[in-house]
Order: sequence, then C-alpha cells, then structure tokens
Amino acid sequence: MNKIIEKLLLKESYEFDGTITDFKVRVKLREKRPFHLKWISSNQFKVLSNFSLGTMIFNNNPGFMEGIKGIGKLTELNDKKTRIELSTRIRIEIYFIAALTILSPLVFFLTEEKLLLGHLFLFPATLIWFWIIYRFQEKILFKKVKNYIGSL
Repeated sequence: MNKIIEKLLLKESYEFDGTITDFKVRVKLREKRPFHLKWISSNQFKVLSNFSLGTMIFNNNPGFMEGIKGIGKLTELNDKKTRIELSTRIRIEIYFIAALTILSPLVFFLTEEKLLLGHLFLFPATLIWFWIIYRFQEKILFKKVKNYIGSL
C-alpha cells in the first residue's frame, strides 16, 4: 500500500548554491514570493499556494484549509550546496472520496437498492478528477518554488 501511495505523491529535488543557513538568510531577506512559506523545523518548511481553485483560497489567506501545499526538506551537501526536496502529501479529500468509492456499492448491496451502472463510475471518476486538478495545481506551485530558489 505504501508503494502505491508513494507513486501518487509529487516529488522534486533542487540544489541550492550555499549552506542551509545561507538559504534561510536569503529567504528571509527576500520575503516577496508567489507563494507562502512557513518553517516547520530547522530544516523543514511548507509552501502554500496563494491560489487554490478547489479549496477557494485566494491572495495568501489560508484560513481553515491550507489549500495546495508542498513540504520542503533541506539537506546540506558537500561543497557548500544544499539539496531541497519538495514533496506533496495525499489530501484528505482524496481519502474521503476513495472511502465513498468503496462504501457506496456496499451500501447499495446491503440495502438491496437498485445500483445503477453510473453509480459504479461516479466516485472513481470524481477521485481521478480531483487528483488531476490537485496535481496540476501542485506542479504550478513547485514550478514557482523552483523559479524562486533559482533567483536567490
């Protein structure tokens, strides 16, 4: 199961010319960016999209939901270089729709209701649709992060 989940995650890796401290200083000095950055620990941060179509987040106002996000991990390499690994996590909505995909036919079977063929495809199609929409937005966010890192 973990291998399947790993394949569903978006992962990218970049190199930064400088140490972790250099990276943090440059990020702090250059606060204007096309995404929101929050530090989780000394070598981990999360990036949040300023715009999220599915969760209705605009202009860097996360509110209750964080919207489209990625997790960054900094690893210091030799020769004053830092590896920045970005990855996503599976959103709770995807788990919810996957559960409905499994439970819906079961409920129809247990209640002896008539199951239409369209019901069998509704939730899997919804699952795939949301996954594609989220992945598209995550790729846009990662591209913004990559361009930002390249400009530091």
